[in-house]
Parts: sequence; C-alpha cells; structure tokens
Amino acid sequence: MIPPHDLSTLRSVRDGGTGDAEALRESHAALERTLFRLELVNAIVTGIAAGQSVNEIVTLTLQELSRRFPGLRTSFGTIDGAGVLVIQASVEPQGMARIVGLRLGLTALPVTLGSLRAGDPVSVDDLATAPELAAFLGATAARDARAVLNVPCRHADRLAGVLCFQSPVPRVWEEHEVETLKEVARNVALAIREAEIEERRRAAEESLREAKEFAERLIETAHVMVLVLDPEGRIQVANRAVETVTGYRRDELIGQSWFEVVVPRTRYPRAFEAFLNLASSGESVSVDSPLWTKSGELRLISWRNGGLRFGDELRGTISFGVDITESKRGEEEQRRLQEAITQAATEWQLTFDSVEELVVLLDPNAKVLRANRAVSDFFGKPYAQLLGRPLVELSAGEPWTAALELVDAVRAAGSAPARELREGERTWIVSVTATSRGGARGARFVVTARDIARAIPRHAARPSR
Repeated sequence: MIPPHDLSTLRSVRDGGTGDAEALRESHAALERTLFRLELVNAIVTGIAAGQSVNEIVTLTLQELSRRFPGLRTSFGTIDGAGVLVIQASVEPQGMARIVGLRLGLTALPVTLGSLRAGDPVSVDDLATAPELAAFLGATAARDARAVLNVPCRHADRLAGVLCFQSPVPRVWEEHEVETLKEVARNVALAIREAEIEERRRAAEESLREAKEFAERLIETAHVMVLVLDPEGRIQVANRAVETVTGYRRDELIGQSWFEVVVPRTRYPRAFEAFLNLASSGESVSVDSPLWTKSGELRLISWRNGGLRFGDELRGTISFGVDITESKRGEEEQRRLQEAITQAATEWQLTFDSVEELVVLLDPNAKVLRANRAVSDFFGKPYAQLLGRPLVELSAGEPWTAALELVDAVRAAGSAPARELREGERTWIVSVTATSRGGARGARFVVTARDIARAIPRHAARPSR
C-alpha cells in the first residue's frame, strides 16, 4: 500500500515542476503514469480486508481495473496441472461477451503456457498477426478479442492465476499498461496467498469443530460408559451412561476424583494402583471392577482402558465400560442351577442304582438307552456294553422274553397289565410302561422286573459303569 504522503508528494511534483518544456512534459507523463499505477494498487490493496476470500479479492481487483481501463475486458483465470486455463471471473465493456467458465487448453500453445508458468507476461497487439492464437480463440466465446495481455499472478514458485486484458480492437500494449498489470498481479498474488492460508486455516478449524461435535455426540449417545480421567484421577469427561449407572449428575462428577467418589481408593487400593500404572504407561488393558452408586448400590463394570495421548504426551486415560452386574448375577444363578441339576442327577443315579428291581429304559426299537446297576449285574456286563444294544440280543430268557412281549402289547394298545411268571425258583413280576414322548409309535419304554421269590443274586465284583 502507498502511504498517502507519498502520493501527495508525487502530485505536488506533477503540478509544480519547471524546466525544459519537452522534458517537463515527459516527466509529467511519467509521473502521471506512476501516480496512476500507485493509486490503482493502493485502491486494490486498501480495499482488501482481512478474512476476504479469493473470489472477493479477484472481484475487487477486476472492478478497479475495469474502472481505470473501461474499454477493456478484464478477467482472472487459473491454470490447472493439465495446462487448462479456466476463466473464474470477468468484467466486460459494452459490446464484449462474458467469458466466465471459458476453458482454454493451453497445451496447444506451448510457448504461451511455458511463459505464463515461468512468470512472464504474454501480449499480442493484433491477433491477425498471430493466426494460431486467433484460430484458437475464434472457437470460443473470446472470439471478440483482437488484442490480449496476460500477466501471471505468481508468488514464490506458485502460479496463483492469470490477470487478462482483452481489447475489442488491435492495440499496442504500452509499457505503462504492462507494468501496471504486473504490479497489480504481484499484489494480488500475495493477497491470494494470504487468503488461501486463511481459508485453509478456517477449513481446518471447521473440520476440527465438526470432528469435536461428532465425537461429543458419539460419546453422549453411546450406550457404554465413557470416562476420561486426568493423570491424578480427576474426572474430565463423563457421558450420560456414566450418570445412569452411578446415579450422579455430571456436575457432581466433573473435576472430582473418581477414586474418592465412585471407587474409593481406601476400599479398592488395587484399582487405584492399576490406574496409576495405566496413567504412566498408556497401555490398553481390560478389567472388571466394582463401583459404588450414589444410592449405595454395588455395581460391577467391565472396563476397556487406554492412555489418552496428544502427540507424544500422555495426558490421562480414557475408559469404556459396560455394566455387567445383571449378567454376572445371571451367570451365578445359572451356575447354582447347574450345580443343583448335577447334584439331583447324582442323587437320582444313586437311588436308581440302589433299587433291587431290574430297570431298563428302551427306545422305540427296544434298544437300551439306560439301565441300572442291577441290570448290569444280571448280565454280568459293564454299563457301557449295554447301551445301544437291542434287548433281544442281550438275553433270550426270562424275564426279558416277557418284557419284549409286553413292549409289543403296549406299543399296540398303549398299555398292558403286569405279568407274573415263574422260571425255576424265581417268580418274576414284569411290567412295561410307555413314556409320552414321541406318541405311541415313537414312545420309549420303561421295563421293570422284580423277583418276588428271593433277592436277585449279585456278583461279588460289580462291573464298572
């Protein structure tokens, strides 16, 4: 930006100089051009406010250029990596077309493309003398141009864009016009660079803000407890699930020590020691630990804990917890139930094996499913050798012949009276009942046989079951 006192000095020199008339006129003309250029640049630079976007900077620049060069079309374009010039904005005098959005593949004009990328102006006074460029523009909306002046906006090694003058008639571009556009391009390149930095900064801040809001929503709506502690164990973040499980409001927890309010270190010193180890190492660990609610209820929480790092700095811990109190109670109930079932089965087996009667459970095909110790002793076979065997294969004598006849009768009629029969010195009472499982055709059969004349002799050594 040109200080106002410098502009005033130039105006004073312009208006009050003396000397040789011709030299004076040339000096005045040079001063006029310099003053014109400086006032233009000053108007653009002072018009650019902090925080303006690239589009706002370009619009202001083109408006100021158009105001001082009213007979020319002024435009701004960018060149992509493929060498395509895309016009982003333009201001047109009456009679010239609007060319915003115009795309020109400059790879067809390698000299022009190379000069612009190198930071050098490209000018043509009369397109009639440059038939390759005239033919190129003639196929576009820029066909109404007869003379062009393109100056790159370059800062350091980066081409920010191209400022363009286009005349509807042939025009010899004066050094003053070239230098003016170059000076404007230098300042615009700097402004665009600052604007792009600011836009990237704002975009990064917006991205961080959105990420933070998303994380907060995720934490707040999570069905698991989310707890963040600082290295001393003070609560920094606690979501709604923490409130629900502990019964404490968030404002009662934030800033308080977790190991004073919820998991008292005096009662659970190992939990506090585990936290200190985690806070110093940052290693992830899973653990089940108790906590006390505000109402005095003990709850069991399954935690997944990890260190909370910012770069290389460990700033605390983050934990995700699930209340497993009810599931643990359910597991304990299931364990007790299973123990009761096992005990009942053991007691039943002892009772089943202690009776004198022969007791056999048959499947629908009269194969042995279960048998008590008396049956194993009767056949002189281990229990395992009886299972799955057809009863008819085990013995053809009594009481099994009668038992099989009763099975057929029960299968046919659904029931049959017990049968008494004699075999030598034995007197057998044989009965068969069908279980309800599977219906008449698929029923199982319980066979019992008792020698009412005398006790069934047992072998001295009982086979192993």
